[in-house]
Amino acid sequence: MLYGLNNGTRKISATISSVDKELAKAYIQGGVDCFCNNNPLGVFSVQILFGGDNKNWNGTPLQCLYDNHFYIRKSSEPKKQAASDVGILLREVLSSNKRRDFEYVGEATGHQYRMK
Repeated sequence: MLYGLNNGTRKISATISSVDKELAKAYIQGGVDCFCNNNPLGVFSVQILFGGDNKNWNGTPLQCLYDNHFYIRKSSEPKKQAASDVGILLREVLSSNKRRDFEYVGEATGHQYRMK
């Protein structure tokens, strides 16, 4: 469950299959679980989980988001748009989590969250 943020439904802008979307969400869930297991009091965001040293998505289920924006949509900012889509998927993952509660704590390079 996610607290402190309007959980209104937003859709990703990339056009990917439902299978690719579920794989991306499972990958995101794994990133959240790993982070929370190692940093139970830590604050995380898309940038923290999937940017910086983890920004190369090649070979991961997130790559299809970037590919769609770069190759199909011919976006001028495919990285930014793919990251935004990952943010939407992250919010879905946190909102539907049955094992842990999360809370929105603010913004830096994007929405930031922590385990409640």
